[in-house]
Parts: sequence; structure tokens; C-alpha cells
Amino acid sequence: MYEIDGQQDMKIKLIVLMIIMILPDFLKAKSVTYVRLGLNISALRNETETSDPGISFGLGQEHCLFHSPKKFIGISLNYSKKKIKLKDRTWRWNPNLPSSKVGTGDININISYLELPLMAGYSIIVDDRYRINISMGLEISIPIKNHTKITNQKVTYKLDEFEENDIDYTVLDENYIIPSIGLPMGISISVKNVAIIIHYSWGLTVTEGFTDLSMKDKIDTVRMSLAYFF
Repeated sequence: MYEIDGQQDMKIKLIVLMIIMILPDFLKAKSVTYVRLGLNISALRNETETSDPGISFGLGQEHCLFHSPKKFIGISLNYSKKKIKLKDRTWRWNPNLPSSKVGTGDININISYLELPLMAGYSIIVDDRYRINISMGLEISIPIKNHTKITNQKVTYKLDEFEENDIDYTVLDENYIIPSIGLPMGISISVKNVAIIIHYSWGLTVTEGFTDLSMKDKIDTVRMSLAYFF
């Protein structure tokens, strides 16, 4: 079974510890609750691909710090679907065997995540109706369902048709997608109780296990949402 490496495990524990430390003050502070619905576009940092929009929605709270309406801590629970298409990829079953078969096809990455971002932010209050929030933090993305499929798949034993540089991946014995860490940044523009939120998450850790191929890369995501504050 795939294990989380020590460095990534430490990052996850650090985020959990930060949440536990601020939780008592967080619950006492003045807060607002919101729901949001939007779409996100995701990309692999080191691959050439196309992306499809994925649905994203969530529930969150923002808590004022130090009795100031301008400084806040935000925490939310989000569902996010990330969809990426890799076309015309090539893989080999066993690179150590000269007779190993070669496969080609399109890899359609489609993964559902449960996301837990912890954000610190600052509000620019224009007047009683208009507000601009700027925030930054850390985010854990936990995979809950992998819908990734390979389409237009073909298999051949004619290895002379492929040079070594043409082989993108090898086939693994097993695959498990593990939680990943991101650095989220966001800006929102609020008019009374309604807000438009633009959110960018820069992947800090590598994601692998999309399929049984030796793919691994960092995922970056841009999201746009419409939110309502209670």
C-alpha cells in the first residue's frame, strides 16, 4: 500500500495543529457564515493538457480577530471536482523486458476532493454595502472518489515503432491517491450579502496515483464562485 512520505505527513500534521490551536478563540470571535457555488479549472504544472470545468461548492465561516472587523480567519469545508485531459500519452508495462507491450491513449483525470482550507485575511471596507477581502492560507485536499479513465486505448508489441523518448509512463502494480497540500490565495468582492470569490490554489506537494501509470505532478487550481453570507 502506498504510504505518505515523512515531509508531506509533517505538513498535514502542522495544518491540523494550527486548526486545533486557534479553534477556541475562533469560536468566540464575531463571525459570519456563508455558502458558495462555483466552478474550478485545474492543471498539472509540468504537463501539456486541456482542462474541463469542475463543480465546486462549500460552507464556510469568517471570524474577526482582535475585535477588528478588518482582520479575519476563515475556515471552510468544500467539495471540488478536478478534471484534466492528457491526450496521446504512451506507456510501457515493463521497461526491463524488451518484449514488453506498449499502450497509447488519452488519460481523462477526474477526481473528487474534500478540501479544508484555513485562511487569514484582511478586509477593505468601502462602505456599509461594499467590502473587498484578500486572504491567503493553507489547504488540505483529501481525495474521496477517483473517476479517472483512459480512452482511445491501443496496445502494441511493436516496440520498434516507439523511441525511448516517446514513452511517457510505466505501469505500476498498484495506485493510491494521497492527500495533497496547497497554498490558497483569494480575493472576494461583496455587495451586501452576496460576493464573487476568485480563488487560486498553488500545489505544494506532488499528487500521484491518478491511474496505475507512473504519473505524478503538482496540481494548480483556479476557482470562481458566487457566495451568500448569513
